[in-house]
Amino acid sequence: VDVVVIPDKTLKQWNKNVGDRVSTGDVVAVMNLKDGATEDVTAPKDGVVAQKSEIKPGDKMEKVCNVAYTDTCVLATIGDKLTPLLVKHGGSVVKVPNWGESNLRFVEYTVELGDDVESGD
Repeated sequence: VDVVVIPDKTLKQWNKNVGDRVSTGDVVAVMNLKDGATEDVTAPKDGVVAQKSEIKPGDKMEKVCNVAYTDTCVLATIGDKLTPLLVKHGGSVVKVPNWGESNLRFVEYTVELGDDVESGD
């Protein structure tokens, strides 16, 4: 589920990162409005932040969306409730599934939310 905003806003700050769990109504980011006020952008559902746009604080949303074709811009995406696992790969620790810049591909979870696991499982 996408978290959308109208393009004439500027990102003030991110409150959540990729992999963070969120509940409906949690503040994902704060936007600056043209009149100087701020607006909280909230998660539309329970889940995990699966993706964030490449926008940085101080950037206008127009930077990451084509205003000629849409009147809303995707700020972030909320995905399933399971957070990415940390996996060592080539000396680096990466999040799997990874919605970033990795050549790793997530295949499946082998445990369910709430399962007991031990080191090495």
